[in-house]
Amino acid sequence: MFAWIWVFTSLYDHLPQNRFVHLVYFVALGMGWILPAIPLISWMGKADKPLDTGVR
Repeated sequence: MFAWIWVFTSLYDHLPQNRFVHLVYFVALGMGWILPAIPLISWMGKADKPLDTGVR
């Protein structure tokens, strides 16, 4: 996440000074972090397996 923020905030300086370009840039990048996070979110949402303590 920090790498994503660092890369795209550093690229911001190279954008043309146009409000529409800035809007598209921030909307795309604001939603773009979701794609790499989907596997992490789905992994966190899985139910834990019950522990087998051997007691019956």
